Amino acid sequence: MAKDDFNFKDGRYYTELAAAFVRGKIGGTDDLSPEELFALGKARGLRLHKFKHQTELPRVRKVLGVLQGIAPTSILDIGSGRGTFLWPLLNSFPQILVIATDREWTRIVEIDAVRRGGRENLISLQIDAGAISLADDCVEVVTALEVIEHLAQPRDEDRTGR
Repeated sequence: MAKDDFNFKDGRYYTELAAAFVRGKIGGTDDLSPEELFALGKARGLRLHKFKHQTELPRVRKVLGVLQGIAPTSILDIGSGRGTFLWPLLNSFPQILVIATDREWTRIVEIDAVRRGGRENLISLQIDAGAISLADDCVEVVTALEVIEHLAQPRDEDRTGR
C-alpha cells in the first residue's frame, strides 16, 4: 500500500479525526459519509496518511497509559508536529480540552483543520517550545514528546553552568 493510500475500513486509521481534517480543509461537507469524505480528500490531494495509528510506538503507548491513570480534563501538547502523539491523544481522550502547539505554521494549519472539521475541544497555537507564555494553571497536564532534541538551548542555565 502506498503511503497516501487510505482505506478507512481497515481499522488502521483515526477515522473520526481524518474525517474532521477533510471537513476542515474542504468545508461544506457535513452531509457526506466518511467514505465519501475520504474519497473527496484523496481526490483533492489531501495527505491522509498522517492519521494512521501510531500507538504501537512504546513512548506513545506509555504516555497514554499514564494519562489514563491521571484522567486529566485539559492537556497542553508542546511540539505536536505531524500528530504522532496528538492523534492518539485526541482519539483516547475525545472530550478533554487539548491545546496543541508547534513552531511551524504549516503544522498549526493542519491541526486547526481538525478543529474546524468538528473537534472543537482542540486549540492550536503557533509557539516556540522555548518561549511559551501561557497563564499558570491553564491546563492540568503538559506533554512534550520528541521536542527537547529540537531546542537550541534545551536547558536554561545560569552563566556559571549550574
